[in-house]
Amino acid sequence: MNPYSSTFMGIRLPTIGISRRAICKMMCTIGAFPPETGGILLGPIGSSDITDFYFDETARCTGATYSPDHLTLKRKLQEEWIPSGIDFKGFAHSHPGSFDRLSDGDLHYIRRLLVRNTDIL
Repeated sequence: MNPYSSTFMGIRLPTIGISRRAICKMMCTIGAFPPETGGILLGPIGSSDITDFYFDETARCTGATYSPDHLTLKRKLQEEWIPSGIDFKGFAHSHPGSFDRLSDGDLHYIRRLLVRNTDIL
């Protein structure tokens, strides 16, 4: 079986497992709030699995944008999650209406994130 199932921006991406706990947390937060709310996906260091979700309640959100509270998320990663063996795996956020793809702003943010954090590939 090929562990790489798709590509993004020319990069082969691994198949990722996601826990029921993480899905339920996303549904109860970003799935229940107005569009453009979000948070980060978390999982064990050294694994691509997603085992938890942290709702970014201090993010700057409008009806058209989600801007993560990167200072709080970075602090929590350094002080709480990484020392307990949990690492950042990605972001999840909602879009308004039937907008079912990444926006230009999303793609710009992802590119900046990958350039600054080559270890997450």
